[in-house]
Amino acid sequence: MKKNILICLERLDIGGVETSVMNQALEYKRRSYNITIMAQKGTYTKALEKNGIECIDYEFTLEDKLFIDKEKYIKNILDERNITEVHIHQYPCILHLLPVLLKYNIPYVAFVHSIVEGTYEWFMKIYKTYNLAFPLYFQNARKIVTIREKEFDYNAELFNIKDKSKYFLLKNSIDFNQLPKIEDYPSKINNYLLISRISEEKLLSIEKGIEFFLNLKNKNKKLSIVGDGKELDYLKEKYQDEKIEFLGKTNKVFDVMSKYDAVIGVDRCILEAICCKKLAIISSYEGILEIVNSENIDYLSKSV
Repeated sequence: MKKNILICLERLDIGGVETSVMNQALEYKRRSYNITIMAQKGTYTKALEKNGIECIDYEFTLEDKLFIDKEKYIKNILDERNITEVHIHQYPCILHLLPVLLKYNIPYVAFVHSIVEGTYEWFMKIYKTYNLAFPLYFQNARKIVTIREKEFDYNAELFNIKDKSKYFLLKNSIDFNQLPKIEDYPSKINNYLLISRISEEKLLSIEKGIEFFLNLKNKNKKLSIVGDGKELDYLKEKYQDEKIEFLGKTNKVFDVMSKYDAVIGVDRCILEAICCKKLAIISSYEGILEIVNSENIDYLSKSV
């Protein structure tokens, strides 16, 4: 039976989750699955639609309630496209989709991308509905796909999941067909690139990366910041420096990386920088900076 998959996430703009979803969607399409994406349209929309993937513009608003009022609309989307499986990539989607999926017994896969400690607890504290929604969501998922083995035991204990065979480890991956041809590693490190979604939860890692750059003694240094988000104006106001430029968002990450000597970022961005033969500098969510080297690369490969 041919799979008709509905992929759900918040938006199709620049970001690690978004890039992962795009790569997965294109690979599913290559395998002749019918793919529909439900998210706010953004930077990646045109590239996906160009490859024959339907993108439904939908805002997964985040409020402290189950969105029962969206049932008819979402059910019509599922029925009209004969959806056989739903993939859920971000937690705000849960409150919109879960009532429909459970009521009509529609199979779904729960993806756990985040590696920020305390994420579940934050959602359950700020939005009380998640105290009910999270256990139902994970317990009834056909599969729980994570990027780290650490989530196996943590989720199983937190949400009382007895059957650990429900978990599937899918490491962050790179589509090497998209990589530009890069001959060698840079001989000098002058041009730095910081790439991130500029949102509140990533602000500490971004500012730590900028401060690292500002403290460099290299007089030829230059930093370009690629990304967009609600905190962009705040950063522009705070860091008015002639050596720092803000370039906005892009859907050609590898092409941009190829022009720089070093990349500052977190999560998937670090993997992409290594593949592009760039000096990779991790600016973590806790504000800790570390350069990827031969001594820590094995450990880091298990973390992102």
